[in-house]
This record gives sequence, structure tokens and C-alpha cells, in this order.
Amino acid sequence: MLDDFIGSTLVRYRPQPNFLPMPDRDDLEVDWRIDVLPRPIFLYGVKDNAKARLSALYCLEFQRNLVPFRSAIVHEDFENGLSRKDQSRITSAADKQFTSLSDFKANAEQYFSREAEPIIQ
Repeated sequence: MLDDFIGSTLVRYRPQPNFLPMPDRDDLEVDWRIDVLPRPIFLYGVKDNAKARLSALYCLEFQRNLVPFRSAIVHEDFENGLSRKDQSRITSAADKQFTSLSDFKANAEQYFSREAEPIIQ
């Protein structure tokens, strides 16, 4: 359902599925790359503890390697779908989280639009 929403509603941001930010590391895959300036958003759909751990690990690895990006996580069910430890891990690693798919559907366009705004100094 996340893929359907992204493919139909967020087309203006040229979403790219299964993106590899570091070509020499094909084990670090981003679910969706969303094109906004000044840097892309790497979006992950998280439904369970295992995906939360991988997503947190990937975000931290990209940060460590100075890959320019912002991260966004779309949870299936943040409160009941993840252990407390995994909630803490993903919260520390990610820039933005949507607690459910309905939260993402309601707020994604506004969030991406805000992220794409030019920085005023």
C-alpha cells in the first residue's frame, strides 16, 4: 500500500524504488529515494523490528560515509509494531518518522514540499 501511494501521489518528486546510494555497497538499499532539493530523502517502510534495525543501520552508515540525504520512516504501527529498544534505535537514527501509513498519507505532501523549500538566510 505504501508503494501504491508513493507511485500515484508523489510522482512530482520522481520517486526511485530500491535505490543504492553507495554503488560499491549493494547491501545498503533504500526503499525509495525522493527527489527534493537541497538533498534527497531516503524513505523506508518499517513494519517490524528487523526492518527497523536495518533502516537504522543503513541511515547511520550513510551518515558515517557523508552521503547527503535526509531520512524518513513510514511505520506500519510504531506503538505496537516495535519493541522499545527498536523504537529508540530508529528514533535516534532517522530524521523524520510517520507513525502509520495513514499518518504518512495525510502529511507526506506537506512534509516533502516543506523539505524542498529553498533555505532563506
